[in-house]
Amino acid sequence: MFGKRPHISREQMLSSRPVRNQVLQWEHKDNKVSVVFRRKESKGMGFLSKIFHIPKKKVVELDSLGARVWRMSDGEHTVETMIETLAAENKLEYKEAEVALLQFLKSLGQKRMIGFQIPTQKKPRNLQFAEDN
Repeated sequence: MFGKRPHISREQMLSSRPVRNQVLQWEHKDNKVSVVFRRKESKGMGFLSKIFHIPKKKVVELDSLGARVWRMSDGEHTVETMIETLAAENKLEYKEAEVALLQFLKSLGQKRMIGFQIPTQKKPRNLQFAEDN
């Protein structure tokens, strides 16, 4: 659970598919997205929330660009497709869009707002042919 994270190549990252955390509720309004984190309810958490004033929910607002990325994080779009889309829509160079998007996706991942479906590398199989008789 707390072990090392596997190293993935640049190609794997670009071909990965970001997926929104299904536990989170969100709504899209006026080109912005509001993502709601709800506190887990338990006896211990209820006690601690009274002492430390922990709110029952926290709302994270994403601006129009963040909202665009959030909506594309549906498991259908690859990171590379997202970079190309954002570069075209915002008149950016590919590298500029790549750096900005990867940093934003990293931030969303660290906050557990999204996860990544990473394609597995298929190892080539050694084919053996029977000798002709």
